[in-house]
Amino acid sequence: MILKTLIDDQALDGYACEHGLCFWISANGKNILFDFGKTDLFLQNAKKQGVDITDIDLAVLSHAHYDHGGGLRAFLKANDHAPVYLRRNAFERYYARRANGHIEDIGLDDSLKNNERLIFTDAHCQVDENLTLFSEVTGREFFSPANHVLLMDGGRVPDIFSHEQNLLIREGNHRILIAGCAHNGIVNILARCKQIDPHPLTAVIGGFHLNIPSSGSQISDELKDQIAAHLLREPAQYYTGHCTGLPAFSYLKQRMGSRIQYLASGSEIAI
Repeated sequence: MILKTLIDDQALDGYACEHGLCFWISANGKNILFDFGKTDLFLQNAKKQGVDITDIDLAVLSHAHYDHGGGLRAFLKANDHAPVYLRRNAFERYYARRANGHIEDIGLDDSLKNNERLIFTDAHCQVDENLTLFSEVTGREFFSPANHVLLMDGGRVPDIFSHEQNLLIREGNHRILIAGCAHNGIVNILARCKQIDPHPLTAVIGGFHLNIPSSGSQISDELKDQIAAHLLREPAQYYTGHCTGLPAFSYLKQRMGSRIQYLASGSEIAI
């Protein structure tokens, strides 16, 4: 499997960045786009990284926030055939409480909801024999307080992130888990993944949502220590970025060493 980071909050020299996430993945002979970033900026980086958007076979939206789905319209225009898998409630309205107390809509472009290429998924979607989309992550162990500013139901109640899904890729003896922001908690997502496929994971890739964007503050060192300790119990290699935040990544790096790496825009890994 090859994965290229088309969009992250940080960038390697010569690449563009924004607050968002977009991965290009090649696995089992298929080209997959996972998330779309905040704007159409992923198209610029794709060209630099030798990625032909027209060759993408299918796309996945991890969850219904603008920094992952803002580039959806641009993708549908640039690629005329790939289906896009997203949760059934992805076009409901979702909100964030900003530092000034303002409640802001951070959901998807509602005008796209009837596009014929959208495939709305339930709790478990077997795309093919090698690709599984799953949600229904009910555990709340090591749940990030960064989620507390994220809301639903008109901004009145905390988001339960039922619009979030994760991608499990099987390629040979490898199992690779791709998450978007891991709002449901990376530890809890790992537990759910094990229920679906107990085979040890080779790699876990995605944001861990350890940054609190409304204030720029971080979660406690104690919670980061607990998360790091749990992740180290698994055999996987970890690749993160985006909503993990650089301070939290640096902290995890001190605890986890070479077991965790950062994926900025322009990064490429082979598994």
